[in-house]
Amino acid sequence: MFKRLLKVLKCLELHRVIVLSPDEKVTRIAETMGFMGVRSESDLNGAVAEGLKMAQAIGADAAIILTADIPLVRPEDLMEVLGANLERPFLVLVPSKDGGTNAIFLSLPTDFRPEFGELSFERHLRQARRYNCLVMRNERLEFDIDGPEDLLELQRIEGDP
Repeated sequence: MFKRLLKVLKCLELHRVIVLSPDEKVTRIAETMGFMGVRSESDLNGAVAEGLKMAQAIGADAAIILTADIPLVRPEDLMEVLGANLERPFLVLVPSKDGGTNAIFLSLPTDFRPEFGELSFERHLRQARRYNCLVMRNERLEFDIDGPEDLLELQRIEGDP
């Protein structure tokens, strides 16, 4: 799934993609595909916060945060998110099918606090009042892998025996 996501990101010709992971193998894969791989020992929320600080430090004016467990994502799905036309400061949230958050697109600089985990969408939505916010629904982006039942559903969708 991770490599699949990186291939989708490669299609978008983004200025910079930062991949944060505690796993050196993951960061090496990212680097071999032309992305910036950064080892982080932080938990998910800490790593996302680190990534936002790094993006701000290199002068990015916006960032998209994606989880790697979204196997159905296509370039056009991400282009739809990146194409949101909102005044600054903006926040675009894409929920998962089970109450989590699978994508966040936001303007930089920001004081947004990542709060991933179970039912994170509601926590992220509570922060939205500080931003021009759009909740975007996208069936492929909403589908993530959280357990064996999701893998079975993915096999069914993709026709994989």
